Amino acid sequence: MVADSPPDVTVSSAGTATVAWSLRSGGIRTADDPPAPGDPQNPTHKASLFANFPEFNDYLSVDAADAQTLVYKEHVPGGGSNAVSDVVRADRARGAEWSSSPAAVLHRVRPDATQLAVNASGAAVVMWQKYPFPGRDEPVHISYRNSAGAGWTSPERVPVAQAFGAQVGIDDAGRVLVVYDRLFDGVFAVRRTPAGRWEKPQHLGGASTETFGMAVGAGGAAVVTYGVVYDAGVPIGPQFTSRMSPTGIWGPPVRQPEGPPFGLVSGAVDMDAKGRALIAGWHGTDLMGRWSRPNGRWRKPFVLAADVSKPRHFSLEVVVNRRGDALVVWGAKEGVDQLWVRYRLAGQPWTEPFKVTQADSPPRWLNASIGECGHSAVAWTTRNGRQIQVRRATPTP
Repeated sequence: MVADSPPDVTVSSAGTATVAWSLRSGGIRTADDPPAPGDPQNPTHKASLFANFPEFNDYLSVDAADAQTLVYKEHVPGGGSNAVSDVVRADRARGAEWSSSPAAVLHRVRPDATQLAVNASGAAVVMWQKYPFPGRDEPVHISYRNSAGAGWTSPERVPVAQAFGAQVGIDDAGRVLVVYDRLFDGVFAVRRTPAGRWEKPQHLGGASTETFGMAVGAGGAAVVTYGVVYDAGVPIGPQFTSRMSPTGIWGPPVRQPEGPPFGLVSGAVDMDAKGRALIAGWHGTDLMGRWSRPNGRWRKPFVLAADVSKPRHFSLEVVVNRRGDALVVWGAKEGVDQLWVRYRLAGQPWTEPFKVTQADSPPRWLNASIGECGHSAVAWTTRNGRQIQVRRATPTP
């Protein structure tokens, strides 16, 4: 009745959580916690049954002024088997309603993947692609704006071929990083300058590796996690990280602790403004974490949760804000599926693990966010898809 896609959530500097989701009956909605007048809101401003969110949950973001940007797909009716969609964006200033107009259409394509990244000043990039068939070149496109309220560029093709599972990020200087896989060739990355020049693609991981996750720090550093391809949803070989300096120089791959593999998964990596990265992964039934130093050197792994009861390996998310506050969310089955979290203010010890879900509302999808002042939120869809639930936390000194 309610949700037809993973929810996305952002947290403002004051601690307000905004959740966005697709309706099973068609259309999209957003709502705040604490509630805003008129919640739930319809960013399309019309009773559209054709709008929905992308396959990934990177479609809602917020800048340092708490202005929000939203990207969604609106299917063009009457296309039959060749149906296309408009890639549409909407904007929302702090305390205002969503603004949208026909001019907000970025591109008319047949996208299967769309992602959004926004930096502190409101500079943003939207990336979309159609997953390729083997041996075919299905292009990846972006549209870019250089600050909040600025115009978006015309669709621009990323100069890569056979890009699978592309992911995008942006730093405070407005540099865009795209990480992608190439069939049989491994993991690659390519960066775009704010002036629109694409640098030479860099080969990060060898044959049979694929990207698990990426994070771009506000200062320009980045980290990518990748490894040997999955077998029935489980990593079956070595796991690696590669780090890029703010100047765009990639260091050599670093093999993460072996296994059973460290179990890196998508969404389990993030980075603060100084370039300190946090990754998390499973080692058997233990959930492990590992921080890097600002220069990219990795510290010793540590245990986030020991002897987890029937861990849900893909219910795992790591979020870090600019100053280094961190939140880790993971799933475990205790009769029914549950979500657990640990939280850490920069320079302080981690909290003890605590459960955020209730026994009568097992989660189906999850998303987490942490605001720039340390407020955090976890949003999830109940298994029956009839509710979106959110739980917020306020930092304490």
